[in-house]
Amino acid sequence: MSEEDFRKAFVELLHELNSELGDREPELDTHLWREEFLNSLSMLEVVVFVEDLMGVEISPGADFLSAFATMRDIHQTFLAGAGDPVATRGA
Repeated sequence: MSEEDFRKAFVELLHELNSELGDREPELDTHLWREEFLNSLSMLEVVVFVEDLMGVEISPGADFLSAFATMRDIHQTFLAGAGDPVATRGA
């Protein structure tokens, strides 16, 4: 899945989780926590979405949240296989 396809699917999820976003859409490098696209309540849904979409099992670790800072981080960590040990393929 390309970064752009992932971005579109992820933005759709963000809007489903938070109707108050209006027409706001993050870019690939927008910090999702600082710009209030993600919060602790939406995190579980986001993890399940990523696991289902990308066929990975995500195990929380010391650097778990840093993998969810931007959409590019999520894509590179879990889809592009950038090597973050918190994800294992074939879940």
